[in-house]
Amino acid sequence: MQTFYRHIIKEAWDLTRKHVFLWPLAFLASLLGVAGTFQIAFDLNRDGSSLTLQSFYTRSDFMTSTFVGWNQSFDAIPWAQVSLVDLPIILFFFILLLIIVAIAIIITSSEGGLMFALGRLQVNKTASYLPSFRRGLDKFWTLFSINLIYRLLYLITFALVIVPLLVVIPHSTPMGTLLFGIIVYFIVIPLIMILDLVARYSLMYVMLQENSIRDALYNAWLLFRTNWIISLETALLLLAALFLSLILLSAVAYGVVFFFTMFGAFVAISPAALQIFSVTFIVVLILITAVFVTFFSAMQMSIWVGVFRRINANTHPSKIHRLLRHATWLHKPTA
Repeated sequence: MQTFYRHIIKEAWDLTRKHVFLWPLAFLASLLGVAGTFQIAFDLNRDGSSLTLQSFYTRSDFMTSTFVGWNQSFDAIPWAQVSLVDLPIILFFFILLLIIVAIAIIITSSEGGLMFALGRLQVNKTASYLPSFRRGLDKFWTLFSINLIYRLLYLITFALVIVPLLVVIPHSTPMGTLLFGIIVYFIVIPLIMILDLVARYSLMYVMLQENSIRDALYNAWLLFRTNWIISLETALLLLAALFLSLILLSAVAYGVVFFFTMFGAFVAISPAALQIFSVTFIVVLILITAVFVTFFSAMQMSIWVGVFRRINANTHPSKIHRLLRHATWLHKPTA
């Protein structure tokens, strides 16, 4: 821990704290999901009683839910009854689509730019916002294609496995609930985690080593296959960090709520002052949450880039592998 994870975590903390230009890149990248490898676990546990394919699509990460929401609204238009009077509404939907596409380009480019900037900073090279964003923009189609492949596999797995299980397995019985949980948490979620890790390494091969899509996917699979233990270790470490960060965020949020509640009584006599006070309270909570998401996303990406660089150089075995160094089947050498 002292020679690997501790150094990577300290490095991530220092880079995120000192280089503020990483924050806008990290905030935009977080719109693809802040939970990282365990995003599917959070998606499945949000209001599981009403879990359907449609509800899953619309409550997934920002990009997926936005595209699906636009498509649902577009399909709701009665095209057989459309006339010239409805032309402004149709035009509005296409303008909205252009805005969504522009946002998708910015978010994807920011994710790549964040990887590129962190990769340079970790080897003591200079980096700044615009050159990093431009590098991500140059690699947009490659990044988008890898994200699209992963997202399609992610949603197809859910549609072909989770939804049929919801129909076939009765949830009214304890045995059915247990069987569903075993299949989901011991088969489906590990499969999605593997896909996520391979996609994550593929993006880094593109941004840090200029690989093509085919080479990036192939090299990422080889890297994960050889270093699957350290990859899962890192994912679990980040999951624990996320839970601790959420606890800290909750404590700060409760403190803010308590502060505004105490002083809210003094402005309750004036409706205008109370309205301004309420808006200020909401804005403060949003800003605190945004800072938390941004900082955590930047640190998370920095940790992954640090792990990628080290295992790609084949210089650091996993913690478990070091403890079980005699179990050679845990860590096969790269061909």
